[in-house]
Amino acid sequence: MTTTETLLHVQNVSHRHPHGFALHNIAMEQSMGQHLAIVGESGSGKTTLLKIIAGLLDADDGEATFLGKKITGPLYNLLPGHKGIAYLSQHFELRNNYIVADYLDYGNTLKAMETEALLSACGITHLLSRKTNSGLSGGEKQRIALAKLLLTQPKLLLLDEPFTNLDYEHKKVLEETLRRLESGFGISYLMVSHDPRDLMPWADKVIVLHNGSIIQIGKPHEVFYQPTDTYTAALFGPYNVLNSADALLLGLPKTDTLAENVILRPSLLSMDADGPEALKAVITAISFMGHYYAYSLLWRNKAIQAFALIRQFAPGETVFLRATTPPAEML
Repeated sequence: MTTTETLLHVQNVSHRHPHGFALHNIAMEQSMGQHLAIVGESGSGKTTLLKIIAGLLDADDGEATFLGKKITGPLYNLLPGHKGIAYLSQHFELRNNYIVADYLDYGNTLKAMETEALLSACGITHLLSRKTNSGLSGGEKQRIALAKLLLTQPKLLLLDEPFTNLDYEHKKVLEETLRRLESGFGISYLMVSHDPRDLMPWADKVIVLHNGSIIQIGKPHEVFYQPTDTYTAALFGPYNVLNSADALLLGLPKTDTLAENVILRPSLLSMDADGPEALKAVITAISFMGHYYAYSLLWRNKAIQAFALIRQFAPGETVFLRATTPPAEML
């Protein structure tokens, strides 16, 4: 459950690379227990921001504070890293030629019962007798690396593209592991990804990064259905861009905030067998996407997409379009 206590506060943080800025005046907050997600394309500054928050990199301007105390990086610490923050890199490595139990025991200050509970929550108790460099899957190695970090008892866990190299089954295992850790150990998460599909079911708040700047902050439902621009829209999947006149023609309500260009998700575009002439479109292609069919259409000399659960029409057929407003967010 999210509380109002501020866990992390980032104020006007900037960082320069030799070839230009990596981050521009980043300002954000995370409350205790809040699921915070950062999304953006490769090179948008996600990992740089995580490393500054973790104390592994120094900001050139601004500062980040954790539980009210400034986070300092390698310029101020012989051993970089903040004690209360753990950072699981997408390029994590385990030391070779260690028995897993010995690898985890080194530097562990937890009591035996606490350690057992943590390893059980990470789903690795059956792996303790194996070697770190043989007989382990990528997902198992990742959970061992996660357990190693959590033995330091952090309050905040930073996850850098944790699902990138995992198949569907291992993603589900990791998701369940994170849920157990949250409920049993009071850990808050900050996760970054270039694929919002990994974050949408989990995040309380989403921050969108582009070229080192924050361009949108909001709930997943808001960012998905009301992206500020086509960059954000593309991050979250297929979309249509309509001018305001066409949006009104399709049935979207007229509001004072209706923009010149309206971004409409294909799932909000429906097809009927008849209707007004102005809404007539021709199906140019149909693709089976597993859970739905993606229809490509030509309407008013524009290529657009609509999604449907069943295949009701065929390529070349004429259909009549109508748009619906996004569903209300479930509480």
